[in-house]
Amino acid sequence: MAATTVLVKEYVGVSLVIMMGMGQITPPVGINEFVIHGVAKKYNVSTATIYSGVIPFVIVEVVAVYLLTLFREVVLRLPNSMGVLATLD
Repeated sequence: MAATTVLVKEYVGVSLVIMMGMGQITPPVGINEFVIHGVAKKYNVSTATIYSGVIPFVIVEVVAVYLLTLFREVVLRLPNSMGVLATLD
């Protein structure tokens, strides 16, 4: 029972971090894109160019979330190898 609870907590934590990262680079919020636009103003880079440059990163993150959903054990591989979860039981 404790291992399942840890799996859920770890999985939620990892997926939350990945989703927050995706939220920072995708519209409508896309705070990182506004920063890039501010830096690239002097080079006359349009917002559309910045958004089109982000598409490959979003695709990679969606695939990562999909794989983590399919193989939840991947989330616990590093903590298991360090022995962190043994202290939580």
